[in-house]
Amino acid sequence: MAFYEPAQEVGVGRIGTELRVWTLQDRQLLAQIDVESTVPACFLPAGKQVLVTDFDRSTKLIDLSTTNTQISLRGHQKPMLDVDCSPSGEHAMSVGADGTVRTWRLGQPPGYPTLRGCSDGVTPVSFSPDASRILAAASDGTAHVWDATTGERLFAFPGHKHQVVYPALFSPDGKRVLTACHDGYARIFNSETGKELLKVGSPAEPLFTANFSPDGSLLATAGVMGSVHIYDAETGNLHSSPEGHEEMIMWMAFSPDSRLVATACQDGTAFVWRCEDGSRLHSLGEAGPEAPFVLFSPDGSHILKLTRDGLGQIFDAKSGARTVELVGHRDMAWRGDFSPSGNQVATGSRDATVCIWDTSTGRMLHRIEAHDSMIADIEYSPDGGQLASVDLSGVIQIWDVPAERPFLTRKTGAGPIYALAFSPDGTRLAFSSRDFVQLWPTRPLSAAKARKSRNLRRSERERFLIPVSEE
Repeated sequence: MAFYEPAQEVGVGRIGTELRVWTLQDRQLLAQIDVESTVPACFLPAGKQVLVTDFDRSTKLIDLSTTNTQISLRGHQKPMLDVDCSPSGEHAMSVGADGTVRTWRLGQPPGYPTLRGCSDGVTPVSFSPDASRILAAASDGTAHVWDATTGERLFAFPGHKHQVVYPALFSPDGKRVLTACHDGYARIFNSETGKELLKVGSPAEPLFTANFSPDGSLLATAGVMGSVHIYDAETGNLHSSPEGHEEMIMWMAFSPDSRLVATACQDGTAFVWRCEDGSRLHSLGEAGPEAPFVLFSPDGSHILKLTRDGLGQIFDAKSGARTVELVGHRDMAWRGDFSPSGNQVATGSRDATVCIWDTSTGRMLHRIEAHDSMIADIEYSPDGGQLASVDLSGVIQIWDVPAERPFLTRKTGAGPIYALAFSPDGTRLAFSSRDFVQLWPTRPLSAAKARKSRNLRRSERERFLIPVSEE
C-alpha cells in the first residue's frame, strides 16, 4: 500500500490481477488497473501517476486518469522487490531479486509544468500570496502571469516597450502587480484583469529596481544614476526622495514594519532611510567595493550588506553599528537570505559557493560547494527547513537545513538559471531560465515512508479490501 502526499488517495496492492486507487475520505474507487502483480507500487509527486512493478520483471508508469501504461521499464532478470521515484518525479529506482538496482529517467513529471510564453531573458519570478499564480518578467518589456497548477498563461502585462523589466512583483495582498523598467517608469496593474492602475517615474533615468512595502501602502523605485523615490502605492503621489547615492542602486529592501528602506549602491555605499521624510538614518559601513545586496532580517532588528570583495556584514538596525563580519567567500557575495527565525543567514557568491552563517556570531556553519558557476539567487523555504540556490550554469541545489545535508542537487540542462522562489506553503519551487519558468516539488514522497511492510489493520481490511467469493 502507498499513500499519496496530500493523504487524499491510497493505492491498495493485491496479489492477483488488480491495483485499486481509492479516496480516503469517501472510499470512492478512482482507478482499477489490471496488472500481474501490484506489489510494490508508489505514487509520483503530483499524484496523477503510479509506478507499479509486475511479474514480467517490468516497472510500469501508469496514468491514473486513463489507466493506460505510459512507460514500461525493463532490465531486471528477476521480479522487483521495491520501486521508488525521486522528489522531482523525473527519475525512478527499482530493486530486483537479481541483486541489481537500476535507475530510470521518467522525464518531466505531470502536475509540475513548464511555463512558456516569454521571450529570451526571464529574470525575476514570484508566486501570488495564495500560491495560485506565478509572475515573471521578460526582456521584451512584458510581465506574464500563469496558473500555478495547470501552467496556462493567463495574460501578459503590456506597457514597457522593448526594455528590460526588473522586477515584477505581486503586492502583499495579491491584488496588484508592480513592474519597473529601464524606460524609467514603474507601473502597477490589477492582477486579475491586467488593467493599468498607476504609472510613476520619468524617462530621464532608467530604473534598476522597485518594490512594494510589506504593508502594500508604499512603492519605492531606484535608478541607475542613484535616485530613490518613495510613492503612495494607491495614488502615485510622491512621498519622499532620499538623496545621497551618486551611482546605480543595485538593491533595495524595506524593513518589515514598512517605516525604513535600505539601499545598496554600485559605489559601495549602503544607506538606511526613513520613508516618511526621506531622511538618512544610517550609513552601513564605509564606501568601498561595490555593494550589490542589502536585506533586513525577518524581525527588522538586523541588516545584511554584501560587497564585491566577498565580505558580508551584519548591522544593528537601530544603531547602525556593525555587529559581525562574514568572512569566507573568495569573490563577490551576490545574494543572501535570512532564515525565517533570523538565527541563520545564507550567502551566495560569484565563487560558486553558498555559505550558511550564525547571525549572532558570524561563524560559518556550512560551506556548500555543489555549484559550477556564480550563484544567481538563494532563498530559504517559508518554514526554514530548506535552502534553495541556483547558478548560471543551470545547477539547482536544495539543502536540508535540519539534517545539515543536501536534499537535491541537479544540473537541469536548461541553461542559466536567473531567479527562484518558493511557493508560500513551501511545497513548490519556481525557477526562471532564458525563456521559461519551471515548477518543481520540494517535499520528499511520504510514500517512501508509508510503504514499509506491515499488515493491514482490521479497519483497513474492512474498508478497502473486497472479499474474494469462494466457489
